[in-house]
Amino acid sequence: MNKEISYFLIFTILLFGLISSQNTFAQCGCMSSLSVGTLSPNIGSSSTGTMRQGHLFTNLAGNYIFGDKYWSDWDEVPAQTVKQFENYSIFLLTSLGITNHLTLDMNLGYVLRNYINAPPFEYNRSGLNNLEVLGKYNLYYNPRSDFEITGGLGGKIPLQMVSDTNYKYTQTSQGAFASIYQIFLHKGFKESEIHLFLIHRGELSVKNSADYLYGPYFINSLITTKPISDNFIGLVELKNELKLQDENAGVMNYDSGFMNLILSPQIIFSVSNFTCGIKYELPILRYYHGSQASKNYSLNLNIGYTTKIF
Repeated sequence: MNKEISYFLIFTILLFGLISSQNTFAQCGCMSSLSVGTLSPNIGSSSTGTMRQGHLFTNLAGNYIFGDKYWSDWDEVPAQTVKQFENYSIFLLTSLGITNHLTLDMNLGYVLRNYINAPPFEYNRSGLNNLEVLGKYNLYYNPRSDFEITGGLGGKIPLQMVSDTNYKYTQTSQGAFASIYQIFLHKGFKESEIHLFLIHRGELSVKNSADYLYGPYFINSLITTKPISDNFIGLVELKNELKLQDENAGVMNYDSGFMNLILSPQIIFSVSNFTCGIKYELPILRYYHGSQASKNYSLNLNIGYTTKIF
């Protein structure tokens, strides 16, 4: 079967599987969905519903990514230019309930260390990443069936400019403005205390100052949560990442674009208005155009606090 056709079919099957599966996140803000494909510092904001009017949720998250393998099509291949890469980043998210239906998110990222080992060279960078602003509106909520739909629109502002595409993966930001949209669905089951979440998010970038255009980036997540005890919540996420190919000065970059299927367990501690969660991401299925370095795993620790300010 043609590679592109098989690529499309698998993504379609995953997407429809998630859709057919159909105020935990909305009110505790316990999920921080940070995603990075290959070496690109492309970080997404937290995937939550809306907050209650006057309530402010603040979340501080730390993220670690490690990779030392190359992939081509569906297969692991011998390492090439990059032998190993690591990324340490922190993110500050604020989520404010303007009304009971409208919430404003702001997410600021900073890369503490972006390390790439490409013998005989080693690269170490640190600096600001991006500022994301996202408005979210609750389109539908039925308390009897515990079902809600929330949509979001916003943008990503780069806090570092990129002037040289030869070293684009050593930068702390893609240096590109982007528009963001998000759909959030939640279904709760009160008797079993199980909650299901379906999240679809897309990022559409424009060319950066180096005339490089990053391909559209889409995430589909199916998340299940259930209380383990009075203060602990267990969470399992199945996430599909799809990134289309890039263009460099109008010419397609063959070694870009991928599809990842990621399994991510998380444990959340919650007491009063305080939450703390630790998350592990493990790719279980991947497809890469050309030949690209791929992450082995990532770890995320986030601490959140909710308070009423008006």
